[in-house]
Amino acid sequence: MKIGTADDEYETKPVHHLIKKYLKLINLTPKEFWESKEIPIVNLRFIFLAAIHNFNSNIITLDDLSTIANVLYWPSSTNKWANPSKFDEIDYELANLLMWTSELTFYNWQEQKNKKSKKTSKVILKDIKIYYEKHKEVIKPYLK
Repeated sequence: MKIGTADDEYETKPVHHLIKKYLKLINLTPKEFWESKEIPIVNLRFIFLAAIHNFNSNIITLDDLSTIANVLYWPSSTNKWANPSKFDEIDYELANLLMWTSELTFYNWQEQKNKKSKKTSKVILKDIKIYYEKHKEVIKPYLK
């Protein structure tokens, strides 16, 4: 994922291998997941919660978590079913948090230059923690 300003640019690493790993836990192939005709909310929630768990356990980075959210939320060549307005109708809480989490790398990257970015990062991280605590039972059976 590329982020940037008029003066600078930053790129995160690919995360499809992480998404594939999370899908394997629930016996889904990437092809089954990405070619779903409808937005697979249950699977999206699982992937996001597993990523949050790995972030909290220092297994993945903040950039990884943000990029996973970006891949899951925004339409792309891989994610053909994503439509943010439709997504918001199905599960506003998840959609909104994925959207903000997808921006987290940008705000974190800008923290040194901008106090507002630091404040925004903290709010997003707090919202991620609240969401995880509320829904972590979804992934509990799959954790080792």
